[in-house]
Amino acid sequence: GYTMIESDVVAEYLSDRFPDRGSQLMPDSAEQRARVRLLIATFDQTLGSSAFIVLRASGDELSQQLEKLEIDLRILDDFLIRHGSDDGPFLCGNLFSLAEVHAAPFVQRMLIVLPRFKKVDLPKLCRRLGLKRLTNWLSSVDRRPSVVRTGMQASDVIQAYERMFSDSSR
Repeated sequence: GYTMIESDVVAEYLSDRFPDRGSQLMPDSAEQRARVRLLIATFDQTLGSSAFIVLRASGDELSQQLEKLEIDLRILDDFLIRHGSDDGPFLCGNLFSLAEVHAAPFVQRMLIVLPRFKKVDLPKLCRRLGLKRLTNWLSSVDRRPSVVRTGMQASDVIQAYERMFSDSSR
């Protein structure tokens, strides 16, 4: 057999291999599938990386990284406005796509750990910046029933990050 190790590749493979099982993760059109893949890349290059940098920053570096986070949030909001559907809260309207599957665990964790460790409330920050599309997307991803069912408890997430921070300071 063939071994796959990248979660996004595995998820897309399973979606293609078993199209009649579970929820559809990729839209029908090639253009929309390309947008899903592009959001995954954009997410990783923006919020997916800058939030972790904020978590590890302190002092003057923290204020610089918070400015970078704001820029990245604006980029994501702009992407969702320009490339997303108006028919629902997700990139592809009401279709919870592979892009949201990719982002969901990260979104869940950041909504817990950023306020806890850095006093950064992402939804509040997005509202302050006027990023309505991103605010709605983050909330919709986080509240999706399948995401809620499969997510970690907030206390477990906090405990894991506390361990990670203490291990990295040694």
